[in-house]
Amino acid sequence: DFYKYKHKSSGLSSRCKDCSKKASMEWKKQNPQKVQESRRKDYQLNKDRYLEYNKQWYENNKDYRKEYYEQNKDAIKEKRKGKDYLLAEMLKGAKYRARDGHLPFNLTIEHMEAIASDFCPVTGELLDWELEFSVEGKRNPMAPSLDKIIPSLGYTQGNVAIIGHRMNTLKSDMTLEQLNQLVNYVCRNT
Repeated sequence: DFYKYKHKSSGLSSRCKDCSKKASMEWKKQNPQKVQESRRKDYQLNKDRYLEYNKQWYENNKDYRKEYYEQNKDAIKEKRKGKDYLLAEMLKGAKYRARDGHLPFNLTIEHMEAIASDFCPVTGELLDWELEFSVEGKRNPMAPSLDKIIPSLGYTQGNVAIIGHRMNTLKSDMTLEQLNQLVNYVCRNT
């Protein structure tokens, strides 16, 4: 019941496996930052291996995932609602898009909470913080959506707003000139 340890004359650790595990768990509880940093470094060094493992697990456990979802559907849906959840998801998504698009990023959850309003700053309509998708599976037009005001400036404080999904989709990554052209076109043809 002892781990191998080549630096000891006996070739075994001085602690039994159970004591080693308990000591390790205790150290991890007392040093969460070091554990997180170690995991981050390990992931960076072995990223391909982790991604392959996750892909294989995902493929090999389709039935388990489906069954788990069916058994916990109501709790999962309830967890995926509300302002706190949606703000955290917006922040996480922005971080990934900034990394993948090589865009600046300096948002925090505190900043997200500070700019979160109950109303869309574009239309003045009430944002729907409780239901992200409609019953038909389409995105709710009044679901809150994180907008980069000037897309090239990335996800930075002062350059983002939370607006309705429909308005963000219409705006997309248009320039001010393109938006004016669209408005003029609509005015001429309606």
